[in-house]
Amino acid sequence: ILTVSGDGTARLWDVSSGAMIAVLQGHVSIVVAADFSADSERVVTASWDGTAQLWNAVDGKPRALLHGHENTIASVASSPDGSKLVTASAPGPVR
Repeated sequence: ILTVSGDGTARLWDVSSGAMIAVLQGHVSIVVAADFSADSERVVTASWDGTAQLWNAVDGKPRALLHGHENTIASVASSPDGSKLVTASAPGPVR
């Protein structure tokens, strides 16, 4: 399970035990959206800090920090094949 938080983090949880696997720390503002890649090996998070971050879903380590929006990012999604990410900021654009 993947959750986002107003404290600037996201958290990975084990479904069977309910134990927390990792805290994804690196954003400097509220994390508002997150998505698993299709293979469940990566996680992408989106924040009001205007960045998206790519993480290793197994150990919670950061893989990439994505810049490009001038405003807050409101949503994020991974493509079905895992090769692309899409982010949308408020009031736009989509990248």
